Amino acid sequence: MLKKIFTAVIMIGTIFVASNATAADIAPKIVVVDIQRIMRDSLAAKDLKTQLEAKKNQYQAELKTKSDKLKKEKEDLDKQQSVLSKDALTAKQKSFLAEYKTAQDDANQKSIKFENAEKGASRDILVAIQEIINDLAKEQGFNIAVPTSQLLFAHKDFDISNEVLTRLDKKLPKVALKFEK
Repeated sequence: MLKKIFTAVIMIGTIFVASNATAADIAPKIVVVDIQRIMRDSLAAKDLKTQLEAKKNQYQAELKTKSDKLKKEKEDLDKQQSVLSKDALTAKQKSFLAEYKTAQDDANQKSIKFENAEKGASRDILVAIQEIINDLAKEQGFNIAVPTSQLLFAHKDFDISNEVLTRLDKKLPKVALKFEK
């Protein structure tokens, strides 16, 4: 009888200990993910690159047009130096400098908007990757995912990059490039 009570106490204690397991008690199951490859090869990343290239070309065309216009105005101003009065020349120079500064400010603002749009779209892709990794962790039971950029070596069996890439291409084939107004 004492042996049965002792066995029951041990079983209850084992169940109690097992139910109160901490992170230290869980054996780690580790996987690796090549985030850089996914950010380079995914449909969303390729779409982002295409959109960025198109916007960059648009900005460069606009800047070239403004630059050509300013260059022509500067040449005209230089030609008029000997003809204009000092006051008229000073007024035209101030007007030119104001226009030049406006063009510079516009170029700087576009550069900032471009960077912010790129960061926002990249962040959207990374959020989708994180969600996919979380889903895979629940499905496959791993509890640590490490980016390959932080590793010296990992066996290819630990790599879930292909699965993440496949799911990302289904979940997010395109990404929105949002430019602030």
